[in-house]
Amino acid sequence: MMNNSFDWNRFGKLLRRDFRAIWPNFGLTMLIICMLPLFAWLFCLVVVSDPEFDIEPELRWALFIWGCTVFTAMMAPSRLYKTSNLPNRGIHFAMLPASKREKFWSMIFYCMLVCPAMVFVGGVLFDCLLSALPFGPYKQWLFETSLLFDGKNMWQVMSNTFMELGMPVAYGVFVVLVSYMFSSSVFFFTATLFRKHKVLLTLISLWLLNFVLTMFTMPIFTNFIENHPDFFDHFSNGPVVHGLLWGYMIFIAAVSLLLLWWSGRRLRNMKY
Repeated sequence: MMNNSFDWNRFGKLLRRDFRAIWPNFGLTMLIICMLPLFAWLFCLVVVSDPEFDIEPELRWALFIWGCTVFTAMMAPSRLYKTSNLPNRGIHFAMLPASKREKFWSMIFYCMLVCPAMVFVGGVLFDCLLSALPFGPYKQWLFETSLLFDGKNMWQVMSNTFMELGMPVAYGVFVVLVSYMFSSSVFFFTATLFRKHKVLLTLISLWLLNFVLTMFTMPIFTNFIENHPDFFDHFSNGPVVHGLLWGYMIFIAAVSLLLLWWSGRRLRNMKY
């Protein structure tokens, strides 16, 4: 186990070592995630009798491609580094010839960037394969979408929504990136916290947290609306809403960074 220094040559060797570990630790799971849209494709093929039924590219981008990418980022820490917080079994991770800082940044690199990007590309290629078949609910190629080309439909709806709020479309991009960082950072942190069933326990914890927060905040919110029925009429647009929207996303980004920092601190102080 080394100190908290950072050496680029040593870091490069660690990256190569962690890359080689992707397939034995997470490869099959990533392949299955890439193929998850096949179940929806088969279901529509068997159940829907209309031969003209089409799963539109916009839905495939949002639900299948991006959804699977986020799901990969959620799964990656518990699969690639499942023993990093385990006594005895984690000694191999602890004894790697790299500093704690190098290990942490390698984990970030593969869990939040490389593996999700691999599933994103794999999902696009698999979608193209299904689209090439002369049957099935994929009538259009994935890139035959107004989301990427002529500026209508989904993209126009999103643009109009932000324009009505007086917000730039860049805010939508910011929301997507921050939401992704928050989702991945939560599961990254819990991978250092839970020892078994890390993803399942994280989902249960999030559900319980949401239940408790809703139980306490809903009565307050309901009481406020009853006492101020014209609140949204006065503040449906303008700097107040803009500030709330930006403030909320900045808060989420700050929480994400805090969770990543806390994860690194836990890994540095881990006892094996």
